[in-house]
Amino acid sequence: MPGSSSSSNKEAWWQERYQALYMPSIKYPDGSVGFVQMDVSLNPAVKDVRVLTFEDRHDCMRCLSVMRQWQQMQGAVLNMGAMQSGQIEAQIRDAYEQQLAAAGGDAAAVGVSLPSGIVVFRRGKLALRPGMDEAQFAEAVVYQAAAQLALSSMGYKFDDA
Repeated sequence: MPGSSSSSNKEAWWQERYQALYMPSIKYPDGSVGFVQMDVSLNPAVKDVRVLTFEDRHDCMRCLSVMRQWQQMQGAVLNMGAMQSGQIEAQIRDAYEQQLAAAGGDAAAVGVSLPSGIVVFRRGKLALRPGMDEAQFAEAVVYQAAAQLALSSMGYKFDDA
């Protein structure tokens, strides 16, 4: 994935640290299923769409709990899954390619583009609370992701527990 650990030979910090990551997913009333992904770029002119993943399953469940309260999620089924960290990006890419093939190669018909990679929220680092609306949720995600991506690009390994 562009901008991800697979673009270089060394493992990302989260691949070294975690065996598996928890991922929220959405099944819409029309039967389509997708991972929760968001543009985490602070620059409106640059798009950096990442799939949201969590170190801690309770944090992932908290994320799903917040999302269930939103009007746009009525009728959708929100679930949590886990994927091995060493294969997560390849599995996301494969899921996208399967959707693309099912749409006859028409990227517009798929409705989403291949994400830039993932963002991994460490235990307790994403400040979620009941009643957050979509804008508040997006703000918390974008700022935490920006901090993490900036630190990891400078070689920080997040090994301080």
